[in-house]
Formats: sequence, structure tokens, C-alpha cells
Amino acid sequence: MTEDEMRAALTRELNLYRTWTYENLIDKVSGAHFGHIEAKHQDGTCYQISFDAFWDDKPSENVRICGSLWAEPQKCRQILGLSIYSPHVANDFIMAPDGKFVGEN
Repeated sequence: MTEDEMRAALTRELNLYRTWTYENLIDKVSGAHFGHIEAKHQDGTCYQISFDAFWDDKPSENVRICGSLWAEPQKCRQILGLSIYSPHVANDFIMAPDGKFVGEN
């Protein structure tokens, strides 16, 4: 699975949440993942996508929805002797209370 294919898969899933209302999205602000997908790419690569929602700055204002894709094998970095795993690709969007996307034309 190429990085472009990973980005496309993540964008496709993240775009589903762009159709939600602000009220639906803020119901997902909890500090825990609110969505999780496990799938297999046509080349056999297993991957997972998780979604998080949190306040972008202040509670009850803009909400940020983040998606992260993790593929096998996972990316591991050694930092100060600790194993740190990071997603292969990530993306997000921010919605204002009026339902408009922040920072987009």
C-alpha cells in the first residue's frame, strides 16, 4: 500500500464525517477514539483508521476531527530509549459552531 493509497483511504473515510452536523460532531468529544476501522488493502496490507474529536481551542467552540491511518508494519521510532509508534498518515478538519469549515475556502 503506497502512501498515496493510504492518504486516499483516510480521506475517503474522514470525508464521511464532514457531512455530519456540528451537533453530531460535538457529541463525539470525549477524549477517546469515536470511530475505528480495520481493513485490508487489495495488496494484502492490513490497516486501521481511528478518529478523534476534540475542542480546537475552547470548549463549545470549534471542533477538530482527526483521522489517523496505521498500516502493517507499524512505524516505530526510538526516542530516548522509548518505542514510539506513529501513524503512517493523518489528516483533520475543523468545524465552527455555524457548520462552516475553518481555514478552508
